[in-house]
Amino acid sequence: MKRLSLLLLLLSLPLRAFAHDVNVDVVRLVVTRKGAFVSVGLHKPDKKTQVTDTEIRRRLGLLQGGKPAEFGRSAVTTDDKAQMVYWQAPVKAGEGDYSLSRAFRPEQGVQTVLMVFQDGKLKSETVYDSAKPQDKANASSAGKREATLSLWSWSLLLSYGKLGIWHLATGLDHILFVIGLVLAGGRLRQIVKIVTCFTLAHSITLGVAALGLYSLSPRIVEPLIALSIVGVALETILRKPDSRDIRPYLAFGFGLIHGFGFAGGIIEKGFPREAVAPALLGFNVGLEIAQIAVASVSLALLGYVAHLQPLKAPKIRTCVAYGLSIVALFWFVQRIVS
Repeated sequence: MKRLSLLLLLLSLPLRAFAHDVNVDVVRLVVTRKGAFVSVGLHKPDKKTQVTDTEIRRRLGLLQGGKPAEFGRSAVTTDDKAQMVYWQAPVKAGEGDYSLSRAFRPEQGVQTVLMVFQDGKLKSETVYDSAKPQDKANASSAGKREATLSLWSWSLLLSYGKLGIWHLATGLDHILFVIGLVLAGGRLRQIVKIVTCFTLAHSITLGVAALGLYSLSPRIVEPLIALSIVGVALETILRKPDSRDIRPYLAFGFGLIHGFGFAGGIIEKGFPREAVAPALLGFNVGLEIAQIAVASVSLALLGYVAHLQPLKAPKIRTCVAYGLSIVALFWFVQRIVS
């Protein structure tokens, strides 16, 4: 738990290691029987800053056995909203332990961490501090704590659960979709059923995309997510008092689209290749908790409005549904054009 708390703290610190004031959070290296795979998360100071693959390779300074590690074909993805860059690449086999070179020095007063996973466990965790030289003594202190974190531990599930909660909390389009599902009202048990249908659906496509089995381009997914908000808003506007509740079906159908959108959060953040199952489970549980929280608050507000204005409540819900449709249609056009 202490180790995970330290990692979460490090993830929130501005750790400078690259040119253009680009800050590195953590270097994660996963070693399997099929080879090694490294992933790096970088903070950008602004949306205009561009970080190239060549620059990352030159300045990372990953060593194996004291010699520069060789990387295979890499992938660079950028999240302008979060001002993050994610870089991933296979590492060619070598001999010796992994470390960061002496050229790698965080800015004064901050730290960064190199995590090495092997055979499903955390083998080593080396903290690099600008106040201390990057020598054998600094690395060996972390080496004493090796092989203590099982990839199926509660700590790992909690870590990715928090990531799922944060991903929904920072995704306004997903939040508006959940609000749209709740807008027509109903009992809490009914709402939980609808939200769970949404979770089951996006869990399927999220897993498919995270495992690399199939994925859709964001240029397709993002406009469709905007249209899904329009869909649930229209269901509220057009529904009749005695009509059948089709929201569970809408939640499941549109949830398959949202799953590809959610996948970006866990793919870009990266996860140990031997910890796919606990990472996906934790991430989905976090999403479910966040969705139920949003739905519960929305339902409570609707109940409060109905209590204050029982005659105007249906009109207010319809007005909110129209508002959701206008915002979503604006996003749709914006995402198509951009």
